[in-house]
Order: sequence, then structure tokens, then C-alpha cells
Amino acid sequence: MKRFLTATAAALTALSAQALGPHEILLLVNRASKDSETVASEYARMRGVPQVNIVRLDIGLPEHARAMTPDAFRSSVWEPAAREAERRGVGKQILAWVYSCGFPMLISTPTPVSITGMTFARCVLPEEDRIRKGTFNSPIFAGPHRQGIRGQSPQTFDTCAEWLRDDMPLPAMMLGVTGKHGNTVNEILGCLRAGKRSDSTHPAGTVYFHERDDVRSKCRAWQFGEAAAELRHMNSGMSAVITGSFPVMAQDVIGYMTGAPVVEMDSRVRPLPGAMMEHLTSLAADYSGPHQTKISEWIRLGATLTAGTVCEPYSIWAKFPSARFFPLYASGCTAIESFYQSVLCPLQILPVGDPLASPYGSRASVEFTSWPPDSAWRGRVRVAAAVKTDGIEHFSRMSFYVDGLPAGHGNEIEFDSDTLPPGEHRLRCVARTSGLVRRQVYAERVFVSGRHGTGNSATGGI
Repeated sequence: MKRFLTATAAALTALSAQALGPHEILLLVNRASKDSETVASEYARMRGVPQVNIVRLDIGLPEHARAMTPDAFRSSVWEPAAREAERRGVGKQILAWVYSCGFPMLISTPTPVSITGMTFARCVLPEEDRIRKGTFNSPIFAGPHRQGIRGQSPQTFDTCAEWLRDDMPLPAMMLGVTGKHGNTVNEILGCLRAGKRSDSTHPAGTVYFHERDDVRSKCRAWQFGEAAAELRHMNSGMSAVITGSFPVMAQDVIGYMTGAPVVEMDSRVRPLPGAMMEHLTSLAADYSGPHQTKISEWIRLGATLTAGTVCEPYSIWAKFPSARFFPLYASGCTAIESFYQSVLCPLQILPVGDPLASPYGSRASVEFTSWPPDSAWRGRVRVAAAVKTDGIEHFSRMSFYVDGLPAGHGNEIEFDSDTLPPGEHRLRCVARTSGLVRRQVYAERVFVSGRHGTGNSATGGI
């Protein structure tokens, strides 16, 4: 009879409180790509993505194909992934899609869009002219739209979804890009591990807004001073400086923004875990040729998040992250939530890195306060949990998930374990705060149902 490690019911798993949670993403894998499988498996392990949230697809393209047609995207990605999420029962809880490496970056519409842009629009793109001119307005953009106008309060995706309902877009991000001009698997995994390491560390990092005599820089220079002032007011630990040069030998970089076709990077710069670095230009995510600095160089330098357009965007600031990304990030939103609230027209840009990085989240832990004896569960069982936090936040809502599927709300759950197949299962408790930026923390334990096995083990980790 198989035996499992045991742990007391009082065992605590201290985890960083995030906004978007791992059970709320759909992680997509290209079956034909070994790199895609490797990166996705490691990311799921380090972030605690439930197996039911991982969908493997047959996209019918070479491993390093850079483009796919809209019809191919619908038939081999959009429809099977959405259908599988519904079949598994997780469709309603998914707030974002995450692509592993091994997927095309560009969708070859008349005015090309990124694979994440097509996903964001839920396969229903606006008129071509609105894509080209950048006049499409994202419903989750938090502003500001112009100088002197205050932006909206930060919100997490669940809050946005409650407001927008059927009009909620589907934000998406790519974990990494391999192949020619891309990153190695080890570089991508290093980036993702840095994102995990950054959680709730509240780094005293500096954002460098690099002003240059280049239209790429000038088009959003109006945002720099206002974002720096907002960060000063927030007193989060993140600060900003406006500079005329790339930071030399800096060891405190939590962010960098400029506008340049080619960036002369200082290899002695050491970005902090969680850093977002980006250089508004035309071809940063167009890997068809070597022209201009690619976003892969930021990952290689040590950034946790970067972004670039997959085709010529012109110098339209609305198609790129605004400087307000950093105040949104400092508010406790995850990287992907901060990114999409800071981009007005996100249809041609490809965000790459760790979507769940949350350097400015709070610290908390979930404790299972009542747990059945360390033996195979049979019949009705009861489990209770509580939250401990070292901050002033109140985690007022708790939910339970069995094998990634919703199982109940409140600080305890009672269910019939005989309805589960015999064998090992996972019970996760997720606690959330209220408000516009809703942080969450979870703990997970393994239990055994039926006649197979005796025991359980405590696990966890965002």
C-alpha cells in the first residue's frame, strides 16, 4: 500500500499575497515543442498552477514559426483551448491566458497583431484603421490619456471582470521566446524564477525614465514626471528618476523606459527580481531579422518583464506601456495586471516574462486549522482554514478548490470524499482581500480518497 508523508493540521505555508492567482490563468503548451513543455512544466511547478489549468495544443506549425493566420489561430488555439477549459469546468474562473514558448508571435491579419493582442480581443478585432492608428481603447486601461489628467485607481482583473462582465477582454502573456534572436530555455527559466523570487519583497528599487532626443522617447516623455510624482506620493519603496543616459553599473533597477531602436546596455547592470524594462521601438518583437534591439536582450540582462511590438507600430505611445505601469505595479497588482492597465491599445504588442510577479504584494499565510486524521478519507469530511498576516489587510473571503475546481466558500468546507475517484487529490484554500486591488494567498495539501493509500502531505507555494 502506497504511503505518503504526513504533516500536522497546524502546518503553515507562508506565501506571498498576489492579486491574480495561479488558478485563474490558463497555461497553454505547444505539444510539438520540447521547449514549450519544459518551460510550462517548470512554471506550473514554481507557481502552483493546477494541472486542470494546463492545456496542451496541436497547432500544426513548425516549432519556431513566427506567424499564423487568423483562421489557424481560431481552429488550433482559440477554439480548442476555450472548449477544453469549459469541458474541465475551469472556464468561468479564468481571467488570463499564458502562452509558454513555442507559439507564433504574430497573427497575419491585414494589419498584423500579436498573438496576445488577438487573445485580448477574444478573436474579434476592431476595424483595421483603429489598429493601425492605435485608436482602439482598452476597457481596462487605467490612464491617464493625456498630460494633467489623473488616471483611474488600480484594479485587479477580478474587479475589472465584475464591472465589465461580457465586455471583459482576455489579457494574455508569453513566458518566453526561443529560436533565432530569442532566449535559451535556461534564460527564460531564470527570468521566471526571478519573478517568483520577487514576490512581496517590496524592493527599494529605482525606475529609470531615460529621455532621449528621439521621437520614440519624446512620444511618452510627458508621462515620466507624473509617474515619478505618483510613486513619491505612494511611499511604496519604489522611486523614479528622469535621466539622460542608460544607468551605468546600477544594482537597483526595478524599471527602465526609453525610446530607442538600439539600446547599448551595460552588462554590469543588475536588474532587481521583478524588474520591467522596455524600449519603445518598431521591431523589438519582430524576430524575422536582426534589426533593432530585441526584447530577448532585456530577458538576457535580467528583466522579469518586457514587451515589444510584432510589426511597425509607428511612434504611437498608446500601443506601448505607459509610465503608469510602475505606480500600478507598486499598488500590488501583478505584472500582467499592471501591464494591461498601462497599455491603451494592446493589440500589436507582445508582453513577455512572468505574469504573476508581484514584488509589492503583502505577506500572509493560510493555515489549515481542522484536518481529518492522516489516513485515507472516506465519507463526509470537514476542513477549516484561517489566515495570518503581518500587515493591516483583512482577508475577508475564502474559497476551497479540489483538484483545481471550486468546492465551496467560507472558512470551512464539508464534502463527501466518496464522490472522488480513489487516490491522491489536492485541496487548496484561497483567501482574498476586498477592495479594488484584491490580493490573494493560498495553501494546498494533498489527501487520499478511498481505499488506495494512507496519509497526506502538506504542500504549497505560489
